Amino acid sequence: MNSKVLNTLEYQQVKQQLAPYLVSATGQQALNELHPMTSVADIQRALDETNDGAEVYRLKGGIPVARLADIKPHMKRLAIGATLNGSELGQVGRVLRTTRAITRFFAELLEDAPENDITLPDVTKRLATAIEGDGHITDEASPELSRIRSNIRRTETEIRNQMGHYTRGHDAKYLSDPIITIRNDRYVIPVKAENRSRFGGIVHDQSASGQTLFIEPQAVMAMNDRLRQNQVAEKQEEQRILEELSNLIAPYQDEIINNAAILGHFDFINAK
Repeated sequence: MNSKVLNTLEYQQVKQQLAPYLVSATGQQALNELHPMTSVADIQRALDETNDGAEVYRLKGGIPVARLADIKPHMKRLAIGATLNGSELGQVGRVLRTTRAITRFFAELLEDAPENDITLPDVTKRLATAIEGDGHITDEASPELSRIRSNIRRTETEIRNQMGHYTRGHDAKYLSDPIITIRNDRYVIPVKAENRSRFGGIVHDQSASGQTLFIEPQAVMAMNDRLRQNQVAEKQEEQRILEELSNLIAPYQDEIINNAAILGHFDFINAK
């Protein structure tokens, strides 16, 4: 069929009726690539899939495909030795977890469940432990990261406790506002300019009027130094973890892409 015939039939409009029911990038790709078929076998297979999908929907509410992003660009980056960020690794992990979930789903539903996907249980578990859905690296990603973040939390508490003496005690009258804030990644307090020498330490900023100075008091400088050192160590350990996880999944690029394609096909069947 040529494009004029398809336009007359409003073929694209018919296709777009499936779009609201798709949840994966590969499912959307399957819809984009859908075109009229001429092979009786292909047509019958498509009808059978839709019929089976409707039956699964009746029995189980559909195939449990999660919302999945397009991971092909991530796999291409891995192929050239790049390190994926947390968000990208989280999206890959979601494909792997959905693969496992659907494999279990069909194992419970059918005796002769399809086994075209590869679940990679160890890789899936490692990603799930280290990366949250939004790409945040968890404390459990490594013992070292857990230790560093514990140090950061403890040091921040010490700093806030010390600063609290200024914002809540008799020194509060020397402040423009009884608050603790941050300038240049250092905890500071807003001091009235005329009280500059009251707290010692370093001026990191001032208000537009010049009447308020944001001062890091002498008493917290060592703690701020320790906090900064731990924050740098945290970034370094997070980067090491991202490299480790990228190297972990790199050998399975083809399998992961194939899994995503299968999940997209199930998503497409759900939509139909």
